[in-house]
Amino acid sequence: IASEANKTGRNDRDRDSNAVMPLNQSNSPNDIELTQKIRSGITSDGAMSVQARNVKVISRDGFVTLRGPVETQQEKASIEALAKNAGATRVDNQLEIDRDANQAPAEEY
Repeated sequence: IASEANKTGRNDRDRDSNAVMPLNQSNSPNDIELTQKIRSGITSDGAMSVQARNVKVISRDGFVTLRGPVETQQEKASIEALAKNAGATRVDNQLEIDRDANQAPAEEY
């Protein structure tokens, strides 16, 4: 039985040669500016969790890929909207809601 901490499925996905990773970020001025706008929008929003502030934003030819964990569906939707409003021609929203982040901590005795 695979443990949740193993995250084998995510590791397999990331090994795919077509997976978009941060190293795929374009160095074109337009893509750098697009990524900066999105990142600035995320970090300036006080409602974003620490996880959301650390998502990966990868721009290539105006196409933006969003990757990483967020705490809520609202954060996922807000970050996608930020990308679209910043000028992304398309957005591939691969953000994942971290179920563990929404569980109350166990009480200490």
